[in-house]
Amino acid sequence: FRHNEDGSYTYGYEAADGTFKIETKLPTGEVKGKYGYVDDVGKVRVVEYGATKYGFEPSGEGITVPPPTLVDESAKNAVQDQD
Repeated sequence: FRHNEDGSYTYGYEAADGTFKIETKLPTGEVKGKYGYVDDVGKVRVVEYGATKYGFEPSGEGITVPPPTLVDESAKNAVQDQD
């Protein structure tokens, strides 16, 4: 695949077994996409994800995701400015 002038891109594929991936990178640097894989019983499972300043953020059936560990510094500074 190739990048656009602004650094963004979109690409994807699908295999004969039903597995797939599609991903888009925005000019802001954020990435969004989803992929499908075949589990151990032959079912295609779909995972959607995003990648932001908080890191990789997957979601899908049976996925448990801990809360982000990064702190939004702008919100932290706003609270301190009110003191």
